[in-house]
Amino acid sequence: MILIKGLPVFAKRVSKLLNRYDIKAQVFGSRFIDKVCFLFNIPFSQSVISVSGNHKSFFLPVYCKVFRKKYIVFWCGSDVDRAVVDYKNDKFTLKNKIALKCSKHYCEVPWIKEKLESIGIESEILINGNVIFQEEEFSISPFPEKFKVFTYLGKGKEEFYGLGWLKKLAKDFFDVEFVVIGTDNYSLFCDAKNITLLGWVDDVDRVVKDNVIYLRLTQRDSIGNLVLFSAINGRYVIRTKYIDNISITVKSYDELYHAINEKIQNFNFSSLPLNDKCAELKKYREKNVISNILEVL
Repeated sequence: MILIKGLPVFAKRVSKLLNRYDIKAQVFGSRFIDKVCFLFNIPFSQSVISVSGNHKSFFLPVYCKVFRKKYIVFWCGSDVDRAVVDYKNDKFTLKNKIALKCSKHYCEVPWIKEKLESIGIESEILINGNVIFQEEEFSISPFPEKFKVFTYLGKGKEEFYGLGWLKKLAKDFFDVEFVVIGTDNYSLFCDAKNITLLGWVDDVDRVVKDNVIYLRLTQRDSIGNLVLFSAINGRYVIRTKYIDNISITVKSYDELYHAINEKIQNFNFSSLPLNDKCAELKKYREKNVISNILEVL
């Protein structure tokens, strides 16, 4: 059995992926009883996966080492930021370093790997099961009649996900509707009339197909499920980090403005083709992802 802990939504995705291939995997939560059951099962497990890194964790990696079980850490984004801050403030203790050496570290993108290396954590790049698709999920559909842009702003982490640039875009493109999933805090937008907040959304596919562009404006994030969902639906992705040629990369607000303006002009003249980057997505196909994960378990 594979034991999984960490970010609930992502941990469940990894578990479901493994279960589909007849690999028994179970997610354990943060309740006391879950923690007890988790520790009890470690000696009888094949390996342990933590979906999110915790540089302060000592007992669990060492406990797994005692029972000769792999302790696998999937670093995601903000967890790396926390580790970097503590490292710069000389808060990495000897216990931290020992625990990190007892773990096998993975991340999805080169810039997170570089960050981890800068604080002495060696990692490998691995698509970990959070960002995958199956062949039948390719469902490129025509653009909607109205040009719209959407993005994700995590509730309580709006600045991290690009709130500043989004507010400027809403002002500069006052006749374009900007759709936001995640946050529902309208007070952040100074009564902007062209911003629609949807809060938490279960039917992401509907939102993707109802827009032309998806914005991913974080500086230190991983791949992002919505990047993949948008690409396989033929939508354009504009982001601040380069990823596999499936997106338009911008380094400044001016570049972002011009990228969107170009798409608007083409859309208005009916000359904007669907974003067909299917060939670039092969490594995110479920069959490829699961084979890579099985190699490290």
